[in-house]
Amino acid sequence: MLIREQLGLSPAMPVSCRRRVCRAIGGPGPGASRRRVGEPWRRRRLAYLALLALPSAACGAGNAAPPALPDAGLDAGDDASTIPNAGPRPGPCPPGELHLGDGQCQSAGIPPNACGEGFAPTGDGACAAILPAQDCPPGLMAVPGETECRAVAPCGPSAWGLIPVDAATEHVDGAYAGGDSDGSAGRPWTTIQQAVDAAEPGAIVAVAAGSYVEDVRIQDKPVRLWGKCPAEVEVVGTHGAFPAVFVYDAAGTEVRDLALVAQTRGVAVFDSADVLVDRAWIHDCGQGGLQVVSFGPSASVRLERVLVERVAAFGAEAMWGAELGIEQSVVRDTQPSGDIWGIGIEASADDGAERRSALRVRRSLVERNYQEGIRALASNVTVEDSLVRDTFPDQLEQMEGAGIVVTAYEEHGAAIGELVVRRSAVESSHSCGICAIQADTTIEDTVVSDTAPQAADDSGGLGIAVVPGPTAPARRPLAIVRSTLVERCHVVGLALAAVEATIEGLLVRDTAPEAATGLSGRGISIEVDPATGEHAVASLAGSVVESSHEAGLVVLGAEAVVEGTVVRDVAPRPADGRMGRGVVVQMALETLTRASLRLRNSRVEAVHEAGLYVAGADARIEDVVVAVAAAQPGSALFGDGVIASLLPVGGDVHDGAVELERCRIERSDRAAVASFGASISLASSAIDCNVIDLTGSRYLEQSFEFVDRGGNVCGCASGQADCLVLSSDLAPPEPM
Repeated sequence: MLIREQLGLSPAMPVSCRRRVCRAIGGPGPGASRRRVGEPWRRRRLAYLALLALPSAACGAGNAAPPALPDAGLDAGDDASTIPNAGPRPGPCPPGELHLGDGQCQSAGIPPNACGEGFAPTGDGACAAILPAQDCPPGLMAVPGETECRAVAPCGPSAWGLIPVDAATEHVDGAYAGGDSDGSAGRPWTTIQQAVDAAEPGAIVAVAAGSYVEDVRIQDKPVRLWGKCPAEVEVVGTHGAFPAVFVYDAAGTEVRDLALVAQTRGVAVFDSADVLVDRAWIHDCGQGGLQVVSFGPSASVRLERVLVERVAAFGAEAMWGAELGIEQSVVRDTQPSGDIWGIGIEASADDGAERRSALRVRRSLVERNYQEGIRALASNVTVEDSLVRDTFPDQLEQMEGAGIVVTAYEEHGAAIGELVVRRSAVESSHSCGICAIQADTTIEDTVVSDTAPQAADDSGGLGIAVVPGPTAPARRPLAIVRSTLVERCHVVGLALAAVEATIEGLLVRDTAPEAATGLSGRGISIEVDPATGEHAVASLAGSVVESSHEAGLVVLGAEAVVEGTVVRDVAPRPADGRMGRGVVVQMALETLTRASLRLRNSRVEAVHEAGLYVAGADARIEDVVVAVAAAQPGSALFGDGVIASLLPVGGDVHDGAVELERCRIERSDRAAVASFGASISLASSAIDCNVIDLTGSRYLEQSFEFVDRGGNVCGCASGQADCLVLSSDLAPPEPM
């Protein structure tokens, strides 16, 4: 649904002229330009008039009393002096800037003062993570805000380093050979398990330098397992079924300042709340770095200042209602286990989604993982002040490779997950930067950039997608996107389907077509769910969409209110050189769901085929500038400022209607406003320097309609002229 097949359209039938109408409008408003109409514009206009086989004096002396357009804008007692000056009135902020409600305006993108902790503004609406110029080597780390690679934790000069030992501390030194261990500093235990078993609840187990080859089990009581430092203390798990450190029913346990290596997992926490893993180095584990599972009682882990690297399957995982907080940590280079996974961080619910896990990642770096950087299954995720980058496709099929994904499987039913991303960046993913599938989503002050296609087939590469899942939820998921940048992605910058969305201050730029087909490349697409017919409802304000392909803003079978927004520089798709439209409002062909758009105080410029294309849909356009709608490259086809068209689908014909009020449409290569069997009304609008002012074509055996609501001005700069509605046999461009 997000990437629609392009459907053909039978050409319009030639028709005779329905109307040739001209209406005298008052003189130019204050400050109107007095320059002469340029000769290139005259030549283009005359060429099109010849093409239409219409006389150049269509409303000349032979039509001394031309019929007037139906007037819906003036009461009988009004006169021309009450008509407002033609063209847009200014909004509270210029298009492309968000009105903050206190008289201030904010440019689209991330404000410089809104960058996350450890990030710096770049001056172009983005924020960049502050990190070392080169990747850190194994055993060293840096989180956003640090410019040098460093050890996970300092070692300290004494045998016990910086461990805060006290009278209750149980000491461990594997090198002690006295044979009379009692846990004191002078006669330490030689294994960690001996010390754990001997420790009182809450006591410190202090571990001196050494490699401890054992499986440590902390059960039924909390202890504070504390090594000298990860560079000098490691626990190496020996058993193929147990982790290096296993915490079970031991709430309040701490694991600090040591390294963990295992055939299975580095740390596993079952049914234990408030567990802390701090300044640990978890690496080279065969089945995962850290796992926290809730089988019934609560389970929660805080992972702070930790380096997880070169483990298999997943870096860190919360399951079945567990809570996992990751702070100032690095999860990198997770490897697939056999053919699957390699995921950085995962949170998952049980099969019925009755016990949802919760994941929070703050000021952390998640990089060079496989399949997904962060994934949640019917669970809740919050990512703040963090960087997720360089996520690779899975190794077996070369599929996926998304930065952040929240989704639900069929067994999770109608459960809606939750995703919050603030002050972060997702860079160099595959398939999708941030994908929320059947999830409430909030993305604020975040950069999503350089999403590559799926490696297996060159498909995808979306920036942000908030879309329906396999089971229809009880309500539309909610989507909020504020002060965010999406750039250098593929297919669609922001894709929304069957959600209720609020988008403010969004900057979408440089969206490339799909690599596999050369199609699409849209900036923003707001759509219906083809499976359920549920449509999206969206508001978009203070945003900019630039350098897209095919279309800048698309509303398919959805409802949208757009204000204070700029859509510009839309190129045709390279597959066939077609489209390149600014704003598209169209009935969804799959579900016959009608679309509607209200567009206010906005600007559409430097587009191809059409600035605004409305087919089988409704649009109300107020205080909008449409500038420079170019024809298809190499064909001289189309190039209209505004198009309203009927839409034939499955043997039926669906009407289209557009209301224009206080708009300016200028420098179109063909017509400023074109109707193909549709209804268009105009009020207080300026039609400036277009080849043709207004044109209508009978289409699919239905007549067009123009309604003049008063106050309209046609011409080119100071060379005002009568507004002509020229009947023609032109055909509309194809629907999406």
